[in-house]
Amino acid sequence: EALYHASNINVHRTVSRFPNSLRTIGYMRCDPTEGQKALWEMEYVHSNLRIRGMKLHPRSEGWIDKIVSQNAVDCLAKAAEFNWPVIFDTRGKQSILDISNLYEQTRNYLKSKAPQLLPRLKIIIAHFAQGNVGDEEVYRAITKPGVYGDLSMLHGKGAGLFLADYRKWFQQNNIKKKHTELYNDPRDWSEYLLFASDYPYFGPQHAQGLLVYLFNKEFFDSGGTLQDSANIMGLNQLRLLP
Repeated sequence: EALYHASNINVHRTVSRFPNSLRTIGYMRCDPTEGQKALWEMEYVHSNLRIRGMKLHPRSEGWIDKIVSQNAVDCLAKAAEFNWPVIFDTRGKQSILDISNLYEQTRNYLKSKAPQLLPRLKIIIAHFAQGNVGDEEVYRAITKPGVYGDLSMLHGKGAGLFLADYRKWFQQNNIKKKHTELYNDPRDWSEYLLFASDYPYFGPQHAQGLLVYLFNKEFFDSGGTLQDSANIMGLNQLRLLP
């Protein structure tokens, strides 16, 4: 059986029972390096379990230096078939850029093989902002149609600096207009971002240290709005789901 078969069943058992079923969304996990076995696991989960997305973890499975591969493209294409968002763990800037490159290769693959699935190709790049404030390469990596950035690990002053700097970069480069014309993707800056905590690896104080920067005077004075807060806090996550 696939590496995470038992774990996927346990996730299903947890999220399908009251009261967790009212507030928790289950994501399966697979290891693309298992090839066909990973695809079979995805098909089994989709047909039998209450799962709404997939998690990929290149570092812990040993493919952090080979993120762009046909096996990974096949898994992302299968996730698009099932309308699943896919969240990627990251470690360092290069992994973020590699995941972005993998997204582009999968997008090109679907264009030629199954263009009707393109709107369903959705990935979340986790932990991308911490340590990358002001890095335009990273900003471009998460600012693509079907891509979202997860703000876990970002907290304190770094959160305030990132939110102001990313918004400024987005607006100065007229991203909303460009993406509307190129991809029919009219999202504003805050519609690319997801609140996340990475709990229990990071504690509740870190989640609080991000939350306060989504509601304080500094956020609103620098151009943030209540709609931006709502987008980041939960609306974007809901939009990701089928």
